[in-house]
Amino acid sequence: MTRAPARPAGSLPPISPDFDALHQRLEAYSLDVPDTALPFSRRLAEREGWSREHTLRVIVEYKRFVFLTQTAAHVATPSKAIDAVWHLHLEYTREYWGVFCDRVLGAPLHHEPGNGAAGEAVAYASLYAQTLDSYTQTFGESPPEDIWPRPAAQHAKSGNDLRAAVRSLCASHRTMSAATALLALTSCAYVEQNNIFDYAGPAFLHFYLMFCVAALALLWIVHRIVYLRYRSGPAGGSPNAGRPLPHEAAYMLGGTARMAHVAILEMMHEELITLDRSRRHEPDVVVGKQQESSVYAGEMNWLRYMVNGRASYTTLCRRIAQREPDLTQRMGAAGWWWGKGDMRLLKRFASALCLVVVLVGVIKAGVGIERGRPIGLLLLSLVGFYIAYRLLLWRLVGIGRGGVSAAGRAILRPIVLDGASRGRAPGPEVVLWQTAIIGSAALFGTPWSAYARNFSLAPASAISAGTVSGSSGSSCSSGSSCSSGSSCSSSSCSSSCGGCSSS
Repeated sequence: MTRAPARPAGSLPPISPDFDALHQRLEAYSLDVPDTALPFSRRLAEREGWSREHTLRVIVEYKRFVFLTQTAAHVATPSKAIDAVWHLHLEYTREYWGVFCDRVLGAPLHHEPGNGAAGEAVAYASLYAQTLDSYTQTFGESPPEDIWPRPAAQHAKSGNDLRAAVRSLCASHRTMSAATALLALTSCAYVEQNNIFDYAGPAFLHFYLMFCVAALALLWIVHRIVYLRYRSGPAGGSPNAGRPLPHEAAYMLGGTARMAHVAILEMMHEELITLDRSRRHEPDVVVGKQQESSVYAGEMNWLRYMVNGRASYTTLCRRIAQREPDLTQRMGAAGWWWGKGDMRLLKRFASALCLVVVLVGVIKAGVGIERGRPIGLLLLSLVGFYIAYRLLLWRLVGIGRGGVSAAGRAILRPIVLDGASRGRAPGPEVVLWQTAIIGSAALFGTPWSAYARNFSLAPASAISAGTVSGSSGSSCSSGSSCSSGSSCSSSSCSSSCGGCSSS
């Protein structure tokens, strides 16, 4: 890990004109750009689910952390809240590197995630403890505990979370194994006691159809239990997840196409883009007044590299649709989303259940062939069960498809109710949310009604078809050591984020 030249351990930063000037520049520097529809502090508050007062306090502490990176005798390591500010600041690439680093700090400040090396967590815990000590020595007061948690509390919480996760995983294994074993034992006991393979054709078909229906119902019930028990999906959710942005809610409620349309409306609302309707059939999207965006930095970089900074509406929709993997990953981490195949144990249980049902049918078919009996209806029942099983599996969230978790539904419910209750004379932000909820119908009767036609110009089939050429969409410049799309979520004493270095 690269770090600044260290002074002797334990020495205080010298009181020098350079440090005083740096402190004054940091105090004068504002992360919020004046006359911006969505300033930095508001975007940070919405992303992290913080109050305005808490957000402003964290930004002040972020500036103090940056001061320590330049003055401490060791590598400074941020807390989780400070790291959230840092990540968002890095997404404003031109502002971060061209203004903040060059003019305010006078040196680049790189973000260095951990690499998972042995002993890394212990090293970071030590650096974090040193950072807290340097904070107290430099500023003459202890850092606020709600923004800079103490190492002992961090370790205790991490340990408790880990133990809870292990207990939950073991419980899931035991539950699925017990259910599978119970099903197998019950089936074997019933077969042995009643000798169902000696049933006459109609009697066996009646039993087998009931058996198939019971198996499918059992699978649905067990899935429902797992879905409601693990409300926040496989990741367990994040307490700082906040609430989804309009395009995220649009994806959860209407899929990729609606998400792309709502994202373009968001970009228009923030004046990142404008629509040029000079073409007869489809409008072009042109770079707007605002140049920086933390959410759509990749799309804006891509659009600037297009000829004359413009692209067709459908092409931009396809470009935005490429956010889907990152979007579902973020929603999964927030506890709002089940990915396809996330319920691995339940899928194994479903496979075992299907195997038992199919095996009973195959054995009876073999007995029928041996006795010279017709088995056509039995084979049709067997095929019908397997088709119904596959259809049910395809519909189950977390097994055959991705879908909103119970926690995601809970967070969407007040958004939907709020959108319905504010339907009269809505403002632009309300229209955005209503469009995310119900689609293009929300635009009619509003100043944005002219844009409703764009939804039909770029339907779901057009958005999902093909790929988009251009830049990779990374919003991080080549000078940055941490991309804006990084999923690094450091805590003060974890190996997720290794602090910083200045050079």
